[in-house]
Formats: sequence, C-alpha cells, structure tokens
Amino acid sequence: MLAAGGFQDPAGALVGGPAEGGEVEPVTDFAPAGRVGTRIPHRWLDADHTLSTVDLGGPGWALAVADDPRRWQQGGRPVHRLDVDFLHAGEGLLLRPDDVVAWRGTDPTTSAAVRGKLLHP
Repeated sequence: MLAAGGFQDPAGALVGGPAEGGEVEPVTDFAPAGRVGTRIPHRWLDADHTLSTVDLGGPGWALAVADDPRRWQQGGRPVHRLDVDFLHAGEGLLLRPDDVVAWRGTDPTTSAAVRGKLLHP
C-alpha cells in the first residue's frame, strides 16, 4: 500500500496492524507516526545528526521505548530509550530488522511474546 511517499504492510510479521483493527496510514497527508506495518519515522537522536531512528533496526529485532529501558529488558534484545514526538510516555515499539514497526504498546511482557509469535508462528 503506497501512502503519500510511505507505505504500510497490512499483513505478515505484524501484530495489531490494520488487518487487526490498528491504525491505517493516511493516504492524503504524509504524517508518519510509527504505526504498525510502517517504517519507523526518521528522527535524529543526537545533536550532531549521526544517529537516527532508522539506524535502530537490524541485524536483529530491536525495541524502542519512551520509558525506563530496564523495565523492558528481556532476552538480551537491544532496548533503545527514545525521546521522540511519535512515541508516548510508557510506550514501546518492536522493530523488525527492516525498521518496520511490528508491534506497539505499553506492556513490556507483551513485546517479548509478540516477537516469539512472529518468529515462530
């Protein structure tokens, strides 16, 4: 699905995407918000503009959170603390290696279960 320069994958390695009643990426306005099935929006993470949100994924899965990373730490997966406009306090995004948001939510235990479900259907 092409959406104003972006895309949204409505099926596959995702949980809570449009097929399950999640938010649909708008097709008239370019307003990336880290919706399930879309690529994580680009935001610079440092003042020197050397690290971006799109650098977080790969080679494996990653978790980006707007919370204390220790609360989300499970199974050795990288947890990245982000202060960005599209991620709300206490929320996390599970990123596939291709930087597509596979899950979004507030329960740290759910992110681990979702990853397991997506890797071993």
